[in-house]
Amino acid sequence: MKKATLLLCLALIGLTASSQWTHKVINSEFDGKFKKAFTKIDNGGFLAMEVGEIQIDTTDDRYPFMYIMGVYFCDEGTTIEMAFYVGKEIKKYDIRATKSNDSRTYYFNDDMWTPEFVSDFKKASKCSIRVNQNYCTTDYFSFNMTGSTDAFNFISRK
Repeated sequence: MKKATLLLCLALIGLTASSQWTHKVINSEFDGKFKKAFTKIDNGGFLAMEVGEIQIDTTDDRYPFMYIMGVYFCDEGTTIEMAFYVGKEIKKYDIRATKSNDSRTYYFNDDMWTPEFVSDFKKASKCSIRVNQNYCTTDYFSFNMTGSTDAFNFISRK
């Protein structure tokens, strides 16, 4: 019995350790406490989500505010192509994004959070991203989506 319990604990630790999305409450001396979820780094960049302003239906829940950061981006605004691997299908989305003042972040437009996008985001095993730019090279990223449902729920629920 002890061996079975130990094996189960080790298996759960292994699943948690390989999880792509991480979420936690950040306690900042400047901004106070806030929720944040983020992926591991790929090709110098990572995805992140924080609590957004747009209400989900008639609940107190909010859609996340999502962005990609970590590399230098050139264009002020761009279209970011996202491909979610959901089962045997690839679900593609074009998302408008706006560059930060320091050129290290693209903030995704909030209108991407359609019911279909949310469902695919939560069910995806992988997300490939192509950041299309006119003045710099096109950037490519790939993220393991393990833990995306937990991350979305953690950020969106009040």
